[in-house]
Amino acid sequence: MCGIAGIVSFSQPLVSEDVDIVARMTESQVHRGPDGSGFFHDSHVALGHRRLSIIDVSEAGRQPMANETATVWVTFNGEIYNYTELRSELVAAGHRFASQSDTEVLVHGYEEWGAESLLRRLRGMFAFGLYDAEKGSVILARDRLGIKPLYYARDTRTGRIGFASEVKALLRGRLVAAETDRKALGGFLLFGSVPSPQTIVQGVECLLPGHYLVANARGVEIRRYWDLDFTQAQDAVPAPLSNVLQDATRRHMVSDVPAGIFLSGGVDSAGLVALARGSNENLKTLTISFAEAQFDEALEARRIAERFHTEHHELRVSSADFAAELPKILAAMDQPTNDGVNTYFVARAARDAGFTVVLSGLGGDELFWGYPHYHWIARNRGRLGAFASAPAAIRRACVDGLVAFGRLRGKESWMRLGALRNITATRSGS
Repeated sequence: MCGIAGIVSFSQPLVSEDVDIVARMTESQVHRGPDGSGFFHDSHVALGHRRLSIIDVSEAGRQPMANETATVWVTFNGEIYNYTELRSELVAAGHRFASQSDTEVLVHGYEEWGAESLLRRLRGMFAFGLYDAEKGSVILARDRLGIKPLYYARDTRTGRIGFASEVKALLRGRLVAAETDRKALGGFLLFGSVPSPQTIVQGVECLLPGHYLVANARGVEIRRYWDLDFTQAQDAVPAPLSNVLQDATRRHMVSDVPAGIFLSGGVDSAGLVALARGSNENLKTLTISFAEAQFDEALEARRIAERFHTEHHELRVSSADFAAELPKILAAMDQPTNDGVNTYFVARAARDAGFTVVLSGLGGDELFWGYPHYHWIARNRGRLGAFASAPAAIRRACVDGLVAFGRLRGKESWMRLGALRNITATRSGS
């Protein structure tokens, strides 16, 4: 991952203090990009970048990166998995590349196709800020599923916009006050993470997945360039799922630095190892083991590693390790999340093992119904459909009954359903 930061102002020129703010925001994200830093600024835009080198680790891949005429600049976090195909297409159209990095595809792709058409072509995980000096506009964009973070704050008084990869960076730049958003806090306590587009800090928003923001002298506009589409053209022939998964895994393993896979005892990460093994002779895996047997999956992970002949690394974590690392865990968390502790330890283990890029099976259970309650929902979708179309009063009564049952039985997960009461009250028929 890399760290990006910037300030945009088209209503009035930037001053030296604004450039200093971007420098502070960029430096606060050094942990995201330990391999180098870069800056660019003119009278309207200041951009900063902290680099984690993955593709083209030479100085040619340094950011912020510009086109040949230095009229388009980009600061980018992420990886574009189809950059070689896009690069070939752009070279055929007459564009000249100065690096082998995937970043440069963004500036030339924007020149050739424009913002939205470029975004629709990208396959990858990304968040970037792109400045067009000739048009006097800035594009902030985030990947389709929101894998890479992008936060921004608007100053309605001055018209300035600040953006960064972390909420903490915006606080470090003093673009917003350190005031907790109480609704966001409530969302975290209910769901284990802060619901988008809110953040835990009042005045800071995250750009939604599949969206991009356009800022210019006329103001700010947010547009959606992608959403899930379950329809399919009648003449389209769907690719076999195994081919799609193999292609996605192969593209994720493209790297000029050491790469590995997080391996637990579950089907999702085991499937990922099986997919990656076909195109990678020296596959490396990593797992965390625990002293508590009920949480430990190290034996299963070891068996999978032996089955697919991986170079396996294992980190043992004890309760004492957790207590010792707790201050660092809290300091590393940008937004509060229930999954932060496990992520911290496995990321630390990856660093200690020498990995720069690590794949995870995260999300596999959601996509392929790995949790039992998904099967329950599928079996009862008829009843759930009837509930959704019932009068609001009935729906509210059902929700209240479920919450009361949760209180009676001490089931906190049932009590969380109380959050649905406000939703049922706003639907038609109430």
